[in-house]
Amino acid sequence: MGFFVRVLGLLLTCSLCQLFASAEVREFSSKDGAKSLQAEIVDVDPARGTIRLKTVDGRIIDAPLSAFSADASEHAREFLDLQEVGRRLGLRFEEVTGNIKEEKIPSKGQAILTTPTGYLLTARNNGAAEMQDIELHYQVFYSEDQVTGGRVGRLAAGSLSIDSLQPREEQELFTSQVDIVRMKKLPASECDSGR
Repeated sequence: MGFFVRVLGLLLTCSLCQLFASAEVREFSSKDGAKSLQAEIVDVDPARGTIRLKTVDGRIIDAPLSAFSADASEHAREFLDLQEVGRRLGLRFEEVTGNIKEEKIPSKGQAILTTPTGYLLTARNNGAAEMQDIELHYQVFYSEDQVTGGRVGRLAAGSLSIDSLQPREEQELFTSQVDIVRMKKLPASECDSGR
């Protein structure tokens, strides 16, 4: 990251259903429908045939998946599918900066340096099956210097889409650019008299 770039963070969420979204609380019913509870899936172990749930009051329950309804079993399969997608989708980020523009303000003894900055996002399908309809939402948090002194936080957001990503295929996408602004003191020889 360049000296003049003060990017505080880059957040990326991927909306492949709810891949990186917070867990979904839903109703889980017993196979006979006599009992139910509100919970979210924490883990599913297909080899052991068990499911781990976290109830709305924070209790952790480990139970055989066979004890739950067909709807709960389907939800467990979806959970496993989303975990698999999370393992298959690789993401790499690289900062991309443009040419620095300098605007001198001799009366203030400063120069404003503006650098257009964005990110190159490389998405890779590490799996053996095609991935479709991938939507990536991002937020870039950064700060910029103010002419009057101090800094102000900024946020830029956007989304990127990939229609299809074949196995072992990579696709490059670019986020929108933001202007990173930095103040620089001018040498006395470039300032207006009296400075």
